[in-house]
Amino acid sequence: MKAKQKLIPFLAVCFFAAMISSHLAVELFWLGAGGPERLVKPRLYENVLGDLEPHLAVVDRVIKGLPYKVTTNGQGLRGSRAVAREKMPGTVRVLCLGDSFTYGVGVDDDHTYPALLQMALANRWPDIPFEV
Repeated sequence: MKAKQKLIPFLAVCFFAAMISSHLAVELFWLGAGGPERLVKPRLYENVLGDLEPHLAVVDRVIKGLPYKVTTNGQGLRGSRAVAREKMPGTVRVLCLGDSFTYGVGVDDDHTYPALLQMALANRWPDIPFEV
């Protein structure tokens, strides 16, 4: 029984060391490769709705061999279309939450699923203003 009690902390330390080693290996890879040309990272910006740098227009090359265009509007949201803080009367707003699939890693702005949803809703109900 004592051997099991000593084994658990040892395995926890080994797991932690493996995670740190993996992180350092990735950092060293990027350092040796000159770093990614542009990596769009979310962070807290004051006075904007989104968590991306406002008015961004870059080609992200975080995936080797797959450059894709990333733009953000003045509110730090993906895409160049302006979005006001206050919703206009009669407008239907759809908020898409998620991970890299919602963000659209690897695809240009017009091919993210929120952008495609915006186009589909506008085509289906042309008389209703949608903001996705």
